[in-house]
Formats: sequence, structure tokens, C-alpha cells
Amino acid sequence: MKDKTEFCVECGSYNIEYVTGPEVVKVRGDEITVNASYWVCKDCNVEFENLCDGNDYLAEAYKIYRKKHNMLQPEEIKALRLKYDLTQVELAQILGWGLATLSRYEKGSLQDFAHDKILKLLKKEPITLLQLLSNDVPDILGKTKYEKVKSLCENMIRIKYKCNDCYQSILDSINSEVYAI
Repeated sequence: MKDKTEFCVECGSYNIEYVTGPEVVKVRGDEITVNASYWVCKDCNVEFENLCDGNDYLAEAYKIYRKKHNMLQPEEIKALRLKYDLTQVELAQILGWGLATLSRYEKGSLQDFAHDKILKLLKKEPITLLQLLSNDVPDILGKTKYEKVKSLCENMIRIKYKCNDCYQSILDSINSEVYAI
């Protein structure tokens, strides 16, 4: 049983009941059914939530929506950033996004499909980040951090393709594309 210090926000009555059941939430046009909990006043029939009880059915709806649309979850976005040893500020600047955008995604806000596509490319292919590490990135990261991240990407590529010759031709291709821009 939940804390009886709760009372109806409408009439002030303590004659309330904590109810749990399915709730349909609309997320970008999709109807997502989640398990929601809320209070119901038995005197005036008003339903209300306790925002402090930890029941975040919108976050659950976003999680289901992301899974349905094959989008990265917040913990995957954070793990991706940490995989490259980048701070939120650094990754946001490399991608040309605002810091608040990346921070919100890591905290559970629903990313748009374009940003999700970029994040999935970064997750799948270290070449993507290496391509983004163009001439202006050393100014963003600082020379030492830039070299560290670049080396990390190069090592990931080397491991992924298991071939130094292949690896070198990939790097040469990337470098020629980057400097041609």
C-alpha cells in the first residue's frame, strides 16, 4: 500500500486509492500501451499522479517506441559516447548538435530519426567518427584528446577489418575525402 499521507488534489479527501493498470500513450502518432499507476479519489473521482513515486510511464512508452522503431536507447547512446572516450560537450560539438540535445537523449528524451541514424552509424562503424574528425576538430578537442580519439578509432577499424593493408586503404580513402571537402 502506498503512503496514506497522499490526498486528493481536487477536494482534499484522504479517501483515495492507488490504481495500476494499462494506459495508452500516444508517441509520435503510435499508440503505446504501458502499465501506469495513479491515484483515484473515491469521493470526487478525480485521477492524479504522484510525480515522486518513480512511476514514469512516459519513459516506458519511449522505451517501447524506440524498440519498435529500432532506435538506440538512452543507455546505448551514453555507452557509445563513452566507447570513444568523449564527454557530452565533445561529442555534441563534433556532431554539430547543441549540448542540451545530446544530454536530453542520454536522459531519456526521444531522439529524432535523423539524429538516431547518425548515432547508429557511429555505433556500428568507427570510420564514421574518424570521418567527422576533420581539420576543425582538433580545435574542439585539443590536440592531445584529438590524437587519442583518432587513435582509438584507428585501432577499432584495425580490429574490425583484421587487415593492416585493408585498414590503410580505408584510412587513405577517408583522408582523401576529408581533405577534398
